[in-house]
Amino acid sequence: MSSIYEYELNLITERQKYKRKSHLSERMRSIAPEDKSALVDIMLSGFLDPQFHDRNNRIAAARDIEAYFTGKKHSPLLNCSCGYWKERILIGVCLISYWKERDCPLIDCIVVHNNYKGRHISSIVFQASLDRLILAGYTKVRAVISEENILPKNLARRLGFTKLGKL
Repeated sequence: MSSIYEYELNLITERQKYKRKSHLSERMRSIAPEDKSALVDIMLSGFLDPQFHDRNNRIAAARDIEAYFTGKKHSPLLNCSCGYWKERILIGVCLISYWKERDCPLIDCIVVHNNYKGRHISSIVFQASLDRLILAGYTKVRAVISEENILPKNLARRLGFTKLGKL
């Protein structure tokens, strides 16, 4: 079994470091409960090979999305969770939750539609969510990443996260 590590990003440092255009555009908006179906679609596209897009995996993805919205594990922060849309298709999303035990936001997941990978969409939705966290007054955000999950680990390192330790 892979080791799981906790990472943290200091948003005060982020606020001082970046003087950039906001990523808030007509293509980018907060996630809302009416987006559940689009979220299930992107979870299937982003995480599974198309050959595994069967009814059981769709049900499992729908259950995960419902758990996010109902706050079964952590409370959702919908105003800070961003989706990037192309026409009516959700092509990238960063879901943020509130981790009560750590008293701070948590990156629940970042997913990019399989047809749009390699276009920096994950960085765009992540940065838009960071902008919203900063505007909301949060001072830090955490992420939980398994050791074997190379892409999120590299993204966290590139974006300035500090590895806090093993969970």
